[in-house]
Amino acid sequence: MTDFEFRLPVGNYYLHITTQHARLHQSLVKWYQFTRNPSDLKLGTIQIVTTEEDFSLQPIAPETKWEDNRCHYFGIGCRGIVDTTDPAILWINPFVGFQYIELFFRVVTAIRIFYIGGFMLHAAGVVRDQLGYIFTGYSGAGKTTVCRLSEGCTVLNDDMVILSPADSGWQISATPFTNPTQVRPGSGSAPLHQILFLKQDKDHHLEDIPNSKAIAELLTHVPVISISSQHTSSLVNRCEDIIRKTPVKELHFLPDKGFWDLL
Repeated sequence: MTDFEFRLPVGNYYLHITTQHARLHQSLVKWYQFTRNPSDLKLGTIQIVTTEEDFSLQPIAPETKWEDNRCHYFGIGCRGIVDTTDPAILWINPFVGFQYIELFFRVVTAIRIFYIGGFMLHAAGVVRDQLGYIFTGYSGAGKTTVCRLSEGCTVLNDDMVILSPADSGWQISATPFTNPTQVRPGSGSAPLHQILFLKQDKDHHLEDIPNSKAIAELLTHVPVISISSQHTSSLVNRCEDIIRKTPVKELHFLPDKGFWDLL
């Protein structure tokens, strides 16, 4: 059978996705049609294999489990494995939902980015005047709202971004992961200028946050890697380095663009 190939731009890299499933390949091309041409730097390979295997006993909610350096992924109609080497493999049956395939792409991205020195963060990333801002917080904190209020800025993503070490600190990069309710992701990277922990309030103001609290809170927004005991020490070190090199504040805000006057 023919192998269909697809390059998915992720940050400054691309994921090389292969499948023999023609309809799935068409769905990938259509879903990610907004993305621009990727770079020549391959982040990793994902092989999607069709199977008649019954995954009905797996949990309804997708989940990941670590076994040393191997990550197991479980979703409705699928299961996957990500090792330290390529390819990552996803087995799918006819009942798989597309969202579970896309979630596996996120898992692979989180792991592969971590192995080259960075990590993925559950946060909104916005570029203003060529400087990168991270807005983070728990679901409902206002990440998408902030992005919709950032007229004239580039929204890298309103939910999931990549952080990577750079010569003068850290940089923030776009990811293509989205859904119809979100702001469409952009592309590219920018130097990380400021990290803002979102707090909805009755007015716009900034508050200081102790480094120890900022590090602890940042750790809670790191998907996949944060639940692996094998990677805890390295992840903490990276979060400490980011907080040491980047201004951090709590942003208390109303749902209007006035918060930008404080930044």
